Amino acid sequence: MLVIYDFFAHWCGPCKMQSPVIERLEQKYLDKVIFKKIDIDSEQEIAQKYNIMSIPTIMFLYNNQEIHERLNGFTSEEQLSFIIDGLLEQINK
Repeated sequence: MLVIYDFFAHWCGPCKMQSPVIERLEQKYLDKVIFKKIDIDSEQEIAQKYNIMSIPTIMFLYNNQEIHERLNGFTSEEQLSFIIDGLLEQINK
């Protein structure tokens, strides 16, 4: 299954804008995509493991492999849906 990591921090303005977008996408892709929100302040080891340098950062993984370039900064719902739809199409071939 496609897994999307959303790296964020509670003090980050763009992260606060990204959060409702992620929540809507979670509902849209229910049972198709796993969304994981990762707070870089409380999950520092994970952020370091993936070399997260800015937030928000969105990563797309399948079988524990990154399958799309990372998105840094706020990303619109339309752009994320477009990327997710394309990745799901690739995975399901």
